Amino acid sequence: MAAMKLDPYYRNFPSNVNPPRTPFSRSGTADAGHIFLYLTNSRKWSLLLDGSRRSSIIDEAQELIQIGYNQLWIFEKLFSTRKARRRQPVSKADFGYTFSQSAREKLDRSEWPGKLIVVLREPYDFHSSSRDVLSYHLKVEEATRSAETYTRLKNRRAVVGLMLGDVYWH
Repeated sequence: MAAMKLDPYYRNFPSNVNPPRTPFSRSGTADAGHIFLYLTNSRKWSLLLDGSRRSSIIDEAQELIQIGYNQLWIFEKLFSTRKARRRQPVSKADFGYTFSQSAREKLDRSEWPGKLIVVLREPYDFHSSSRDVLSYHLKVEEATRSAETYTRLKNRRAVVGLMLGDVYWH
């Protein structure tokens, strides 16, 4: 029996950029400045949202996303990786790389918006027990290096986002 594909994206936000695309669709700093949402427990994402409509995004989310046991994280896209056409060589340093969790512990939770940079992996289109958050950082360069290392190791895309909001979605 074939596994049923899951769609991890909310696709019907009025603020979606046109043409609609995910935070992973265009690599590098393309689409930097656009906004995306991530719900932590349900592991659902928005498509990229128009950054100029930032003030209305929470209102749109309240209309479109069912309240549940989640944190609604709002990010500004800074960077995303591109999968290689063929698998990249992995160095010994890559195998020893640890994805940082310490940056979020250095800040009080109320300080996360505007300071905390998060690296998230591209979601699978099937149920997976793997978490989407790879690492937390205070410097863009470290976050970018973390995303690129993950992509080399796993041949999956990653996105770097500056947290703009951390909203209880209960």
